[in-house]
Amino acid sequence: MKREIQKIAVTITATIIAFWLLDFGIGKFFDTIISHMPPDGERVAKSYFALHRVNADMLIIGSSRAETAYDSRILMDSLPRLSVYNCGGDGQEFYYCNTLINCILDRYTPQVIVWDFKERQLGIPPKENLSLIYPYYWTNSYIRQVLDRHEGSSFKYIMHLNTYRYNATAGRILRSVFASQTAAQSSTLGFGGRPVNRRITLTPKDFKITDGELDPDIVREFKATVRRIKHAGCKLFIVISPMYDEYNQDNFYTRETSQLCQELGITFIDDSHLEGFTHNKEYAFDNYHININGAEVFTRHFASQLKEYLGK
Repeated sequence: MKREIQKIAVTITATIIAFWLLDFGIGKFFDTIISHMPPDGERVAKSYFALHRVNADMLIIGSSRAETAYDSRILMDSLPRLSVYNCGGDGQEFYYCNTLINCILDRYTPQVIVWDFKERQLGIPPKENLSLIYPYYWTNSYIRQVLDRHEGSSFKYIMHLNTYRYNATAGRILRSVFASQTAAQSSTLGFGGRPVNRRITLTPKDFKITDGELDPDIVREFKATVRRIKHAGCKLFIVISPMYDEYNQDNFYTRETSQLCQELGITFIDDSHLEGFTHNKEYAFDNYHININGAEVFTRHFASQLKEYLGK
């Protein structure tokens, strides 16, 4: 009986040691190769580049709507004294964008930040998936503070497991590194244009926003970030870009966002209903994103707006 117990104890100990070694190896492996990703394309690669290396004069911040709507090359042609990088990331919401801006400001101060808002950006959101920044939990104190606040009291203990820290991003990192080594990639400066022709039927899903509620935590963090941006001497533009669907432009969230921007002394540009985009299939990728043709038209229009505000 005693011998059997010893065998079980040895087996358990060996299993724990083997798992620890495997987990340690996985962490070291991905901590190393994550820095070899290209600056464009895959969202994990873009996120790493934006957090650690971007140094452009103008940054576009936001979700996939930002990524698909602002062509960096057109902006640089229109504003030749400014370099531009589009940091937009598919599926990213307020807390990711807010974290990204603050981490960038820890490294350097861009001249201009364009933050593309959704119509309910300051409203009460569903739980946001922040796994894109999990890999940097131990190397970035700001990210660690954000994740500790938003992921629960036990999260800091789970982050000791590298297999969990890289669970949502490991496949993307491998694909990104593999693609960068096997194919010539031309830089798009972060712009992820969507194709023109899609085999889908676009049906308007127009909606009306009657009332709403702002998230006090989001509003508080937004105000803090705006103050930091202004204190650093950077110009901030809050923009709602066009889309295929239509909603009532004069709604609770738009009014509150506009009023808040006015109070904070920053520019709010609502291009959500820009002429020629609503229900125009020539410019639409789907109901919420414009295609590469729409991005060209919108970016040229937006560049002219920026010129007026920047005096360039």
